[in-house]
Amino acid sequence: DTAGDLVIHIDPGTAFGTGAHETTYMCIQELKNAVRPGQRILDIGTGSGILSMMALKFGAVRAAGTDLDPNSIPAAKDNFKKNGLENADFDLIIGDVLSDPDIRERVGSGYDICAANILPVVLIPLIPLIEQFIVPGGTVILSGILNEKLTDIKEQLDKCGYETVSERSRGEWA
Repeated sequence: DTAGDLVIHIDPGTAFGTGAHETTYMCIQELKNAVRPGQRILDIGTGSGILSMMALKFGAVRAAGTDLDPNSIPAAKDNFKKNGLENADFDLIIGDVLSDPDIRERVGSGYDICAANILPVVLIPLIPLIEQFIVPGGTVILSGILNEKLTDIKEQLDKCGYETVSERSRGEWA
């Protein structure tokens, strides 16, 4: 290890997210740039919990995650424990934020950052909903986007009044 490196231990179980995939790597890089001490993060499609864990390691004080897969619960719980975060302020909500208003109500609002590493078929309808979760001027980090779908995502972001301040690509992903 080099000084200043964060080492995390991940076993995704049957949930998604080891950190090795290009999309996850890019999200972590953006979180590292975006998270300020004391912030709150919403991780939509949390999978193994890796993005929430990294945000907490970078100084966030609270994280909430949503996922459709109930296997995310034991995966995230185990990964948080392996990384000394078993007492972190983290809530995992199983359900669909797109179609279920009760889930959106449980998620709540006031998040400084919303991260979603999911395919564009989910991101496009999700983008108009994000503003109800984040504070005005909050940060949205989206990934899981094949390069050829990036234009569709940017059009939806523009349509919903978001400003793109950073864009990354790695391999076939943006």
